[in-house]
Amino acid sequence: MLTIFQNLLSSRSFIPHGHCYLWKTQLVLLNVISDSLIALSYYSIPFLLVYIVRKRGDMPFNSIFFLFGGFIIACGTGHLLDIWTLWYPTYWLSGCVKAFTAAISVATTVVLGLLIPQILAIPSNAQLEEANQKLEKEIIERQQVQNQLQQLTLALEERVEQRTGELTQTLQNLQQAQVELLQSQTMLRQANEELEIRVEQRTAELKEAKTIADSANTAKSEFLANMSHELRTPLNGILGYAQILLRDKQTTSKQKDGISIIYECGNHLLTLINDILDISKIEARKIELQPKALHFPSFLQGVVEISRIRAEQKGIEFVHLFDPRLPEGIIAEDKRLRQVLINLLGNAVKFTDRGAVTFKVKVIGHSTQQLPGIKIKFVIEDTGVGIRPEEINKIFLPFEQVGENNRKSEGTGLGLAISNQIVNIMGSSIQVESQLGIGSVFSFEVNLPLATDWIQSLTIADGKRIVDYVGERKTILIIDDKWENRSVILNLLEPIGFVIQQAENGQQGLTLAAQIKPDLIITDLCMPVMDGFEMLSNLRSAEELKNIIVIVSSASVYEMDRQRSLDTGGDDFLAKPVQIHELFQMLEKYLNIIWEYEQIIVAHEDIAGNICNTLPSKNISSREIAVPSKEDLARLLDLAKQGRMKKIIEEAKQIEQLDNNFHLFIQEIILFAKQFQADKIEIFINQYLCISQI
Repeated sequence: MLTIFQNLLSSRSFIPHGHCYLWKTQLVLLNVISDSLIALSYYSIPFLLVYIVRKRGDMPFNSIFFLFGGFIIACGTGHLLDIWTLWYPTYWLSGCVKAFTAAISVATTVVLGLLIPQILAIPSNAQLEEANQKLEKEIIERQQVQNQLQQLTLALEERVEQRTGELTQTLQNLQQAQVELLQSQTMLRQANEELEIRVEQRTAELKEAKTIADSANTAKSEFLANMSHELRTPLNGILGYAQILLRDKQTTSKQKDGISIIYECGNHLLTLINDILDISKIEARKIELQPKALHFPSFLQGVVEISRIRAEQKGIEFVHLFDPRLPEGIIAEDKRLRQVLINLLGNAVKFTDRGAVTFKVKVIGHSTQQLPGIKIKFVIEDTGVGIRPEEINKIFLPFEQVGENNRKSEGTGLGLAISNQIVNIMGSSIQVESQLGIGSVFSFEVNLPLATDWIQSLTIADGKRIVDYVGERKTILIIDDKWENRSVILNLLEPIGFVIQQAENGQQGLTLAAQIKPDLIITDLCMPVMDGFEMLSNLRSAEELKNIIVIVSSASVYEMDRQRSLDTGGDDFLAKPVQIHELFQMLEKYLNIIWEYEQIIVAHEDIAGNICNTLPSKNISSREIAVPSKEDLARLLDLAKQGRMKKIIEEAKQIEQLDNNFHLFIQEIILFAKQFQADKIEIFINQYLCISQI
């Protein structure tokens, strides 16, 4: 095999030039003629391809024709060189032509291979025939559609002509209607002119009616404000002295219970007065809650006492069931919550003639609000007349009353409407279940935040009662034209060490303030000669008086009066009737007072009498001064209990004349008596009476 390969590459085995085809004439002639014909055919094919390309320039494969033409020309040239080399040995030229032929043949093959998918995508004759048949079918169908379209066009033209006639008739009708419309417009214009005249007349009447209504509303507002002021003045005395009596140590527990009921009823009456003034806010839906910390059991007990009195008056049983898990302190709008409960309980009592009214308060869960709280459900059950199903939805409408006519006269029909709106503001609603002739159940649930500082708002807590304060005596000037208002504050503050001065109007107040330079002024607004606003303005304008603290105390119900009093120079506002805890809180705030409380202590069993069971935390030692006899002490004590301060001073001076050693003791008694501090005199004397019994 190696020998064959070597001989193949060796020139020794080549046939010498001139010995091709064995130089047989017939064989040479045959090859020359064949190669010539082949070359002629090859050279003619490119011309035919060029002709085809020029005639069919839209053919997608023009590039292959050019390559194929080049390939054919190279092949023809190769055949001509085969003839040439029979006589001339130019084999390198022949080899180069064949190499070129090979290269262009390869290029043609590659391009043709790439064009095969496009060539195969050209439809065949059968496919073209099928497509031609489809086109002919579509042409026939289009002709049919065209014929139908022509028929429809003719029909449409007929309908257009018909419609044109109808429109012409309609146009004529419209023209006639337009004429009638113009006539109507003329009539309407005349009617409008007449209506405008009537509207102007009616507008003038309405303006006049509005003016009259505004005047009536103004008169009503002034009447309500004046009525409120007149009612608040006696209420200030009632509630004020109720608080004074509750602070009196001589008041028995039974009396305190009765006084507490008087106080709660007075507060309820005050609430009713405020409700009358809130009617405009209710209609405008602008009721705002002002929650504060309160002692929940005491709040509920107050509601129970008021409701129990009403139930006892009707001879029905009143039952209250309170969940033992109820918190001590909550944050709530006590006024509005009390208003809702008393209204619901009052309705239950009013519509119950026999049986019982049951008031339940129970804990049903914890509040989901941000502040820690508790969810409480209030339930009021009665065995009364009940409500018809069709009337349940009416009971919460303003001025709507259901039931018997003789019961309707007992109310205004606003109570449930107001209560339901208040409960809605609290984030709940009143639910009603009722059966005619059996009874009703009213209930609502509210989330109430827990209060941990409620005890700080009370003046009596943990067995303590304010009896004095630390430091030098403070002077307070009371400016009020009503003696009962001055008397309430006088009897509240003098017993615990304050020096009280009084004035009946603003002018007297300014004069007295310039003389005594009080530590604090409590002033009314509505006064003769000079009212509170003018007094405040003059006070703040005076260089030596402008820094005096002023608390405005008024029964005015107008918010603008409150704001005006603060803008004029008041430091704070104390509403009448005066609440003792609010007064003490303001004094503590503005005078920086540290209170001293009375503490309950247990005396030894051998101490006779109950009078020594209670002693103040600040005691005066009996060993420091000489003390009169027990008989003299008892006589002074009786006079103090009777409130006879002038008689005490006379009796004390007589005792001092008998023995000058009692000077220090007598001076204390006279000082307290001049300040009308009967409580201080009692505490002072009781210490020595108790010590003398040990």
